[in-house]
Amino acid sequence: MKSKTSCFNGTLFRRTLQRGLPLWGIYLLLMLVTVPAHILSFQDPQALWVQQYVLKAATMCHMAAFFYGPAVALLVFSHLYKSTSANFFGALPLTRTAQFNTQYLAGLTMCLLPNALVGVLTLVAGGLQHAAVGTQVGIFFAAHCLTFLFYYSFACLVAVVTGNLMAMPILYMILNFVAVVVEMMVKFLLETFMFGLTFHGQPALLPLSPFANAVMSGNGPSVEPIYHLDAAGMHTIDGYMFTGWQGLLILAAVGVVFAVLAFLIHRFRRMESAGDVIAIRHLKGVALYCFTFGCALVLGIGFHMFLGYNQSITLMAVCMIVGGGVGYFLGEMILHRSLRVFRKKNLINCVICAAIIVAGLLCIRLDLLGLTEYVPEPEDVASCTTQYQNGWTEDPEIIDQVLELHHAILENRDNVEMEEDAGYYSFYLNYRLKNGKQVTRRYNLPAYKNDGSAADRLIDRYIALENDPDYIVQRAFTTDYELQDISECHIYSYGNYGYNGEVFLTKAEAMEFFETALVPDLRESSMKKVEYRMDTMEWEDGMPFDTGIAVDIAFKENTVSGGNSGDGFFYFSIPSDATRVIEYAMAHGVEPTNEKPINEPPKG
Repeated sequence: MKSKTSCFNGTLFRRTLQRGLPLWGIYLLLMLVTVPAHILSFQDPQALWVQQYVLKAATMCHMAAFFYGPAVALLVFSHLYKSTSANFFGALPLTRTAQFNTQYLAGLTMCLLPNALVGVLTLVAGGLQHAAVGTQVGIFFAAHCLTFLFYYSFACLVAVVTGNLMAMPILYMILNFVAVVVEMMVKFLLETFMFGLTFHGQPALLPLSPFANAVMSGNGPSVEPIYHLDAAGMHTIDGYMFTGWQGLLILAAVGVVFAVLAFLIHRFRRMESAGDVIAIRHLKGVALYCFTFGCALVLGIGFHMFLGYNQSITLMAVCMIVGGGVGYFLGEMILHRSLRVFRKKNLINCVICAAIIVAGLLCIRLDLLGLTEYVPEPEDVASCTTQYQNGWTEDPEIIDQVLELHHAILENRDNVEMEEDAGYYSFYLNYRLKNGKQVTRRYNLPAYKNDGSAADRLIDRYIALENDPDYIVQRAFTTDYELQDISECHIYSYGNYGYNGEVFLTKAEAMEFFETALVPDLRESSMKKVEYRMDTMEWEDGMPFDTGIAVDIAFKENTVSGGNSGDGFFYFSIPSDATRVIEYAMAHGVEPTNEKPINEPPKG
């Protein structure tokens, strides 16, 4: 009779589940308290509340799987970390394939079984609260299982690569965040040593750190209300929708790839590597140099900031070389479990790493890619702004002025960099290109001196550009909002004890106020104008001051009464030379509360 090779062992499967009972029992208990028990604590809830809560519990999938996944992987593959247990498994009449399949499926069961029990009890709890939550429970189960598949499979891959009980969770944590941390460190170097270069927004490599992407940056699954229009013409909530399936399915697919890789590595992993930090011989060198350059970045920048932040690339080079050296010899000690690492070969390798670090910093300093000298062509620019992300304009004349200022700053780079230590104002030049890309630069111009120097003339050009009447109006109201889009306007004055008069204008009144008072004063008064000369900021008689009057104006669906502060909502503080707005406000019962600046300097 021909014997067959088994790919699964039921006895080992049951023993693994029994051994993991305390772990998945604790997970089950926490989920029971979080979902069905909490639903039962509601006092006379509406069905929509219960359904919303179950869906919100589904959005917690990343938080739960990020910690539970590696705990399960550490449990099912813990035999790889001790020589006795590794030899025991090696002596079993089971192939490596059967061992991996059995242990891996046992770990998956530790997620499927408790989540299924939580789902059933949630159905019961929802029924007791007169809420049908069948669909929501299915979403909860699927979201948690898909997310667990990714984190668990990734942890299994780390588990078979390592051979040390302490190394596995540490390496798991490092690999989950390394992409974002490295990008942030590299951007810090570029911003520090490349003139004008700056970055904003979320890291480009954030998707490579799913936990940070989902939990810390809010890009994970979410619950959105579903509205419908009732007979009275009002929008009411008709239900809730779970969003983020695409991301979860992608993670699950990546998890399957990680599981296959873990399977292949497990088949050829040497059992005698138990106890080693890195169990795969060919990966030890890769791990060592990744650790070395990682320490050069993190420790080097940390040392540089501790010694006092400055733009000395020599100091940064010394700090990074020291950080890389610490990383290299510490890595050698960890990998070989020995303090005898200061050998000639290692010293030579460390010197080579230092040379690579210096070469990298020189590439940044010399700007071999030409990033600091890059200025977009006028025909490639769709819009621009001199602010961080607001006040975009499509006016060709203003775009040309911004580009001319950009070229002038680059031509006078040496003077600008020399003046930075004397006190400066930092501002942005932002371009949206027609190809969909965005170019951002940040420069520091002197804010104190007034001696007619090249750097001094640049800030004068910048102030003149900022105070251009047409640009002020375009900054105050982006081109997306037209006069007929005004929805509400609120004029009020504020004092120490709240409002001192207020009026809400109708749409027709707001349109009239906008055309006859607000926009003309924007062009002619000091409202929204800038003065960055720090040595001329002292108030003198006759200078404009804050009257205590303010204007909130909203466009399209936005409201001033709802406290919105995003797109389509604008705020204006009215100075004393905005005569049209003040006259309009006083005619509607809104009186100024300040007759002179609050921070007026003392006389004598």
